[in-house]
Amino acid sequence: MDRPKRDFRLKNGGHAGANLRGVLEEALECGTDWWQYLEIDFHNDRDREWWRKLSARGRARWLLGQLWNCTDIVPGALRSEFDGQNVITYARLARLLMKELQGEAAAA
Repeated sequence: MDRPKRDFRLKNGGHAGANLRGVLEEALECGTDWWQYLEIDFHNDRDREWWRKLSARGRARWLLGQLWNCTDIVPGALRSEFDGQNVITYARLARLLMKELQGEAAAA
Protein backbone atom coordinates (compact mmCIF):
# COMPACT_ATOMS: atom_id res chain seq x y z
CA MET A 1 0.00 0.00 0.00
CA ASP A 2 1.24 3.50 -0.75
CA ARG A 3 2.23 5.79 2.09
CA PRO A 4 -0.89 7.53 3.45
CA LYS A 5 -1.26 11.04 2.23
CA ARG A 6 -1.99 13.60 4.88
CA ASP A 7 -4.22 15.36 2.36
CA PHE A 8 -7.73 13.98 2.80
CA ARG A 9 -8.71 14.17 -0.87
CA LEU A 10 -7.69 11.68 -3.53
CA LYS A 11 -6.22 14.03 -6.10
CA ASN A 12 -5.94 11.70 -9.07
CA GLY A 13 -9.63 10.92 -9.18
CA GLY A 14 -10.96 7.77 -10.74
CA HIS A 15 -10.16 4.81 -8.53
CA ALA A 16 -9.25 4.19 -4.93
CA GLY A 17 -7.63 0.92 -3.96
CA ALA A 18 -9.88 -2.09 -3.46
CA ASN A 19 -8.40 -2.48 0.00
CA LEU A 20 -9.72 0.96 1.01
CA ARG A 21 -13.14 0.26 -0.44
CA GLY A 22 -13.18 -3.05 1.43
CA VAL A 23 -12.26 -1.37 4.72
CA LEU A 24 -15.25 0.94 4.38
CA GLU A 25 -17.60 -1.88 3.40
CA GLU A 26 -16.55 -3.97 6.42
CA ALA A 27 -16.95 -1.01 8.78
CA LEU A 28 -20.42 -0.20 7.42
CA GLU A 29 -21.52 -3.74 8.29
CA CYS A 30 -20.99 -2.80 11.95
CA GLY A 31 -23.87 -0.31 11.97
CA THR A 32 -24.41 3.39 12.43
CA ASP A 33 -21.18 3.96 14.33
CA TRP A 34 -19.20 2.42 11.46
CA TRP A 35 -16.37 4.94 11.83
CA GLN A 36 -15.28 3.27 15.07
CA TYR A 37 -14.46 0.02 13.26
CA LEU A 38 -12.00 1.15 10.59
CA GLU A 39 -8.94 -1.05 10.47
CA ILE A 40 -6.15 -0.59 7.94
CA ASP A 41 -2.85 -2.45 8.05
CA PHE A 42 0.00 -0.25 6.89
CA HIS A 43 3.36 -1.78 6.00
CA ASN A 44 5.44 1.12 7.28
CA ASP A 45 5.93 1.64 11.04
CA ARG A 46 5.67 5.40 10.65
CA ASP A 47 2.34 5.09 8.87
CA ARG A 48 1.00 2.64 11.48
CA GLU A 49 1.96 5.07 14.23
CA TRP A 50 0.29 7.94 12.36
CA TRP A 51 -2.91 5.87 11.99
CA ARG A 52 -2.85 4.84 15.64
CA LYS A 53 -2.69 8.48 16.77
CA LEU A 54 -5.72 9.53 14.72
CA SER A 55 -9.10 9.66 16.42
CA ALA A 56 -11.81 7.34 15.09
CA ARG A 57 -13.44 10.29 13.32
CA GLY A 58 -10.05 11.39 11.97
CA ARG A 59 -9.57 7.93 10.50
CA ALA A 60 -13.01 8.11 8.95
CA ARG A 61 -12.32 11.54 7.44
CA TRP A 62 -9.02 10.29 5.99
CA LEU A 63 -10.64 7.18 4.46
CA LEU A 64 -13.57 9.14 3.04
CA GLY A 65 -11.11 11.60 1.55
CA GLN A 66 -9.35 8.75 -0.22
CA LEU A 67 -12.71 7.67 -1.69
CA TRP A 68 -13.90 11.23 -2.41
CA ASN A 69 -13.38 11.05 -6.19
CA CYS A 70 -13.59 7.28 -6.63
CA THR A 71 -15.81 6.45 -9.59
CA ASP A 72 -16.00 2.73 -8.83
CA ILE A 73 -19.51 1.36 -8.43
CA VAL A 74 -20.77 0.51 -4.95
CA PRO A 75 -21.92 -3.13 -4.75
CA GLY A 76 -25.69 -3.59 -5.02
CA ALA A 77 -26.13 -5.00 -1.50
CA LEU A 78 -24.46 -1.95 0.02
CA ARG A 79 -26.27 0.43 -2.34
CA SER A 80 -29.63 -0.96 -1.20
CA GLU A 81 -28.84 0.14 2.37
CA PHE A 82 -28.85 3.73 1.10
CA ASP A 83 -32.02 3.37 -0.96
CA GLY A 84 -33.37 6.67 -2.26
CA GLN A 85 -30.09 8.55 -1.72
CA ASN A 86 -28.63 7.97 -5.20
CA VAL A 87 -25.52 6.18 -3.92
CA ILE A 88 -23.99 4.68 -7.05
CA THR A 89 -20.27 5.41 -6.73
CA TYR A 90 -17.90 5.45 -3.78
CA ALA A 91 -17.52 9.19 -4.36
CA ARG A 92 -21.22 9.75 -3.65
CA LEU A 93 -21.10 7.35 -0.72
CA ALA A 94 -18.09 9.18 0.72
CA ARG A 95 -19.86 12.53 0.45
CA LEU A 96 -23.00 11.18 2.11
CA LEU A 97 -21.06 9.57 4.95
CA MET A 98 -18.92 12.69 5.47
CA LYS A 99 -22.06 14.80 5.78
CA GLU A 100 -23.50 12.36 8.33
CA LEU A 101 -20.19 12.20 10.21
CA GLN A 102 -20.01 15.97 10.45
CA GLY A 103 -23.64 16.14 11.58
CA GLU A 104 -23.00 13.61 14.36
CA ALA A 105 -19.89 15.48 15.48
CA ALA A 106 -21.81 18.77 15.66
CA ALA A 107 -24.59 17.13 17.69
CA ALA A 108 -22.11 15.59 20.16
